[in-house]
Amino acid sequence: MGRNVCAKCHQLAMTVWQNSPHLRFMKTLVEALSDKDKVCLGCHTTGFYFRSGYIANGFRDKKLSLVGCEACH
Repeated sequence: MGRNVCAKCHQLAMTVWQNSPHLRFMKTLVEALSDKDKVCLGCHTTGFYFRSGYIANGFRDKKLSLVGCEACH
């Protein structure tokens, strides 16, 4: 679905998320040169271990390169 769909009904949760470290998790990996490390990507992206989730080598879906709503819900 993606966080923009969630935000339609959950604006307060979206505001909290936008001010949380989850929004910047991929930047942390890039700065540490770990953005292709499979150990790190499992926690720093959404759905890394799933076919429909973030893919490290190949396309990079910006919707899934952060820890979004689907990571927990």
